[in-house]
Amino acid sequence: MPEESAAAAAGTMAAETRPTPSLPAHFSVMQRLGSGAYGEVFLCSDNRDGSQVAVKWIRDFARDPMFGKRILREIRILAAVEHQNLVNLVDLVAVPSPDFDDVYIVMPSMHIDMHKAIYSKMKLSESHAQAFACQILR
Repeated sequence: MPEESAAAAAGTMAAETRPTPSLPAHFSVMQRLGSGAYGEVFLCSDNRDGSQVAVKWIRDFARDPMFGKRILREIRILAAVEHQNLVNLVDLVAVPSPDFDDVYIVMPSMHIDMHKAIYSKMKLSESHAQAFACQILR
């Protein structure tokens, strides 16, 4: 039991010391949603209109030319997408650092994605499966 308590305390301490993005004042970080190959994603509130957005914080994006190209490709695709069932680019946030090491990609907040819905343990009804198929085919 003591080992579990120590591990839990260490995990809590690590979560508390994890840095958060330096965003403009109109964004309030609500929680960390997760991380992936390119960066961390935070759920934020846009205090200008009360909307919730997802902010992907990509650190040191220019460290490698290939990595930088991948990030730029993602930004271009998000900016070009105009479909109700796909995530698009809401904004790119200017970084406070003069070195321009980080980039912040602002996207709409999605409560669930297709991957989570399909691979969840919840059984999909036939009508849900049909609705998903129709949305994919739009």
